[in-house]
Amino acid sequence: MEVVQFLLRPEDSTIVVENVDIRVNDNPPTAPFASLPTEIWLIILDYLDDFSALSFALTSRGFYNTASDRLQSIICPLAELGCWAGRPLVRAGISLDTEEEYSGGSAEMDEAGGNYLMAVIESKMLGLRERGYHTIYDSDDPGKLEILRSISRDNYIPPVIRRYVSAVLSNTEYENMFQEGKQYIIRNLDKKEYVTFPTGRLERITIRPRGVFDDTLVQAPHPAENFIEAITWTPAIKTDCRGLEKGAWAGNRIDLVLDRREGLDGWKQLQS
Repeated sequence: MEVVQFLLRPEDSTIVVENVDIRVNDNPPTAPFASLPTEIWLIILDYLDDFSALSFALTSRGFYNTASDRLQSIICPLAELGCWAGRPLVRAGISLDTEEEYSGGSAEMDEAGGNYLMAVIESKMLGLRERGYHTIYDSDDPGKLEILRSISRDNYIPPVIRRYVSAVLSNTEYENMFQEGKQYIIRNLDKKEYVTFPTGRLERITIRPRGVFDDTLVQAPHPAENFIEAITWTPAIKTDCRGLEKGAWAGNRIDLVLDRREGLDGWKQLQS
């Protein structure tokens, strides 16, 4: 999931926290805490866990705007969202295949090495959504789950917060990064090539291999895994210009954006 948020342009995501309008109130709050300087509120926020900071932010519109940076860091730090977009990317090292022909002979990894590499890649691409760990769960409040459920159903709460809490509860944080019902693509800005990118669940799908007519089924890599292969460079690696192959995009500028077909004249679509 991290690789996806690193590539996703912030303007095409749904996880950017923005300030809300403050309602004009002829009777401002008289509670002592509400009259404290903003600097004191920020110091207090620093001492709160994420669940408590979220609760603090939803107390009022003023508190929400004060805590907007903290809310953004809970959902996804802006420094990470799109931090790879439009930058030359290369992953140095051997391909995911345990054997890869290149100049100087055949590179072979022992079974332990191969399993380790696959474990690293799969933990990045597939395992993170299964980790079952979210910082807004870190609270001793016995009613936190019911509070989170109420937040996810409250239409008065800003949609970016409501969607995030709902996504955490349903383990759909990956899907929550994208605009609902919209199509996305990964672009190679240097070669003017692109591949479609699914916004459904971050998991592999089961398919029947080409040319196979029996009951043989295999798990196809997620396009995000294919992307990692595409920016992986090894000497004299063989590529196939018909699809997103190993090393084909190594060193190129890449991003993940909404599919705006009108801006793709002269671009080539590849198979992921």
